[in-house]
Amino acid sequence: MHEFLRKPFTSGDLLKRVENVALKPRDWIEAVGYVGPDRRRFNSGEYTGPAKRKGDRGTSGAAAIDAAKDQAMRILASALNQFDQDPMQAVRAIREQAGALKAVAMKLADTRLVVAVGALEVSLASGPGSKETLSAPIGALLAMHQAEPMKKAG
Repeated sequence: MHEFLRKPFTSGDLLKRVENVALKPRDWIEAVGYVGPDRRRFNSGEYTGPAKRKGDRGTSGAAAIDAAKDQAMRILASALNQFDQDPMQAVRAIREQAGALKAVAMKLADTRLVVAVGALEVSLASGPGSKETLSAPIGALLAMHQAEPMKKAG
């Protein structure tokens, strides 16, 4: 259980929180600086106006996949940058994000992404990961990710 309520709260608040916990489980984040549930959940409260944040808007399936891909790429870059501080956690984070990117690549049927993630998985499986062995496949993934916006615009 990763949820809490501050006092004072009403029975309606408690019911909403229990319903939220039961019906909307949080994603698990495995990054270098943080391991745990995704804390980016916002209380809607009784607000009925337009969305207060960009993230409040409903996301389509394609937008959700793009968001998952973007988050995985950001965590990969962060893990590589902070590899020297905690190598074991960085390797765990990289392994977790490789799995997430593989799932995204399969959903999108993106063969280039599948091949790039496969190269990263081979590097991870070849033995204890080091920054030198993992930087090339992660760099290739990050280069693909940064080239995408230009490809869409042109």
